[in-house]
Amino acid sequence: MRVANDSKPAASVAVGARAISVKTQPVSAGVLKRHHLITADPDDDRLFPYKVLRTRIWREMQENKWSSLAVTSAKPGEGKTVTAINLGISLAMMGEDYTVIVIDLDMRRPNVSKCFEIVPQHGIADYLRGEVTIDEVLIDPGIARLLILPGNKAVSKSSELLSSRRLSALFQELKAIYPASIVIVDLPPLLSTDDVLVVLPHVDTSVLVVEDGKTGTDELSKAVSILQQINFLGTVLNKVDVMEGNYY
Repeated sequence: MRVANDSKPAASVAVGARAISVKTQPVSAGVLKRHHLITADPDDDRLFPYKVLRTRIWREMQENKWSSLAVTSAKPGEGKTVTAINLGISLAMMGEDYTVIVIDLDMRRPNVSKCFEIVPQHGIADYLRGEVTIDEVLIDPGIARLLILPGNKAVSKSSELLSSRRLSALFQELKAIYPASIVIVDLPPLLSTDDVLVVLPHVDTSVLVVEDGKTGTDELSKAVSILQQINFLGTVLNKVDVMEGNYY
C-alpha cells in the first residue's frame, strides 16, 4: 500500500484497448484509520473480519464468473459506504492480477470521496451527463490495484440520471478499459429511494449491510425481498459490540 500526503499529477497508462490518464491522489494511513478504513497494518483490528468477508464473496464471484457487486443497506447510517470501500481495499490486497474499482452511485449522498478526504474536480454524475470522460473522474488513492469513481456533488433527480443510457455505457467502458476488474458499487439505502432498482440490473450480485440493533425485522425482510430479484449473496452485520467493547 502506498501512503502519502501530497497529490501527484495524472499518470498515463496503456490499459485494455486504449491509453487512459488516471489522477493520483494518495491518502495517508491516518486518513484511512480516521474513516474506519482498513490498512495493511497487521495490528489493525478491522482487517481480519474484512478478509473473511472478502474471501467468501471472492469465492462466490469466481465460481459464478461475476465481476460486479452492489453494496447497499435498508436505511442510512448503517455503514454501507465504509463496507464497500473496505471490501474493495481487501480485494485489492489479495494481489491478484485485476483492478478493483469502487463506484459511488449514492447520488444524493456521495461519501466515497469524503472517506478518502479527497475533493474531486469531477464526479460520476458529470460522466453520466456526458460532460466529462471516464479518465477525468477516475482517481488512484495510492492503494495498489484500487481505483475509485467518486461523486462530488449531491444530485436531486438521481433516478432520472441513473436511468440514462450512460449508466450502461459506464460498465461497458470500464470492462473495455480494465478487462480484468472487479467493480464494487456503493448504492443508496434501499428503502429511501428507487435508485437501487434502476442500478441493480447492471450488476451481477449484491450484499446488504445491516447495523446491529438498528435494522428492524420488517425493514430487513423488505430489503432482502428487493435484492433477491438478482443474485443476492447475503447480509453483512456491521457495528457489532463484542464483549461490550466498541468493536466496529
